[in-house]
Amino acid sequence: MAFTQAPRNFARFGLGYGAVTAPVRLLMVFAWLGLTSCARENSERCSALCNKEAECAEAAQGESAFDERECVNACAALERDSETAALVDKHNDCVSNAGDNCAAIRECR
Repeated sequence: MAFTQAPRNFARFGLGYGAVTAPVRLLMVFAWLGLTSCARENSERCSALCNKEAECAEAAQGESAFDERECVNACAALERDSETAALVDKHNDCVSNAGDNCAAIRECR
């Protein structure tokens, strides 16, 4: 019953029902877009690193528990933090120097 009275209450102030709900809907859309865009800030470098590690984990028997998406998310979080970005740089150098040698890549920590 209160919902049906809302347009009359807004009309007292010279506002129609749509004048209030449209900005609220627009605000909710922008909030949703902002939250979803923040969740997907993954760098190409992290994607490449984790892809290489996933290939090696697939090739090795018994290491099927490697989650590439989790790796990329963790790497990107470390990369965004100024205190831990150096760890990502060090790991990137190690994996790059290892080339295609999966044993050397697994030693990179």
